[in-house]
Parts: sequence; structure tokens; C-alpha cells
Amino acid sequence: MKPNKKKEHTKEYLDEAASKILEHKWIESEKAGKDLGQDACIDWVKKYAKVHRKEFIDKHLDKAEEALDKLKDNSNIPKEIIKILEAIYDEIDKAKDNMEVNGK
Repeated sequence: MKPNKKKEHTKEYLDEAASKILEHKWIESEKAGKDLGQDACIDWVKKYAKVHRKEFIDKHLDKAEEALDKLKDNSNIPKEIIKILEAIYDEIDKAKDNMEVNGK
């Protein structure tokens, strides 16, 4: 992945997480009747960060799979290239599955 693309994905991930953390903080503070501050933020990380990471990865894997399917339909792309891209996709998918098994 190109450095700029990696930065884009990292920024997108962090922006989404920050938005969810602030929403969680607001909801939990409203329930408590006071500003829970950092405690609510830490609570979100403990409860939801893994789920958020998995959803983010799944979303981008779905996009990659759709792009790969479109490339397969393009007769101008050599089959050898498609096979290499499929192998890369499979390795990323396996790494994601391994993360889930190991609870990361």
C-alpha cells in the first residue's frame, strides 16, 4: 500500500473511532446526568474498539473484493496478474481471520 493511501486509511479509521467515542461519551454522560469525560472514552475503547477495528477491516476487504471482481471481468488484465491479486487478497483475509481467533 502506498504511504499516502495508508495515511488515508489510518485517518479514516481514527476519525470514525473518535466520532464513535464522542457519541459514546455523550450517551453515557446523559445517562449518568454528568460529564463522564475520559472514563467514558476509556469505556468505549475497552468495550468496542475491537469490534470497530473488525468492522473497518471488513468494510475495506469488501471494497477490495468488489474491485477484484471487476478486474476479473476485464479481459485486458492478464490472468497471471489476477491470480497474484487473488493471492494477496486471500492472505489479507487470512490475517483478518487470525486476528479474530487470537482476539486482537
